[in-house]
Amino acid sequence: MIFPTLFIVLVSYAITPDIKPDDDQDLREYYMARRGPIFLGLTAFVTMAQIADVVILGAGFSPIGTGLIVILLIPAFTINIWGHSAVMLINAYVLFSNALTTSIIIGS
Repeated sequence: MIFPTLFIVLVSYAITPDIKPDDDQDLREYYMARRGPIFLGLTAFVTMAQIADVVILGAGFSPIGTGLIVILLIPAFTINIWGHSAVMLINAYVLFSNALTTSIIIGS
């Protein structure tokens, strides 16, 4: 249970810029420079959450969860903003679908 939390904390650290309010830093450039740690961390988070579902709930890896793991690797290795946007839309869809339904979508 602690491993998914560890990876999401590391992602939060990787995505947070160390800037002051009056700094003039290009945040898109910062994001693109940090995309590897951010999305590799998100991939590790989803993978560890899937493993936790297997260990705790006895559920197997679902096709949706496995697909999300693969899809989250794409932005780690590309600078195409449309690819990043598409992956984040898919991520948001899975997140909201999971939050708004009574069944576990990723772990079922």
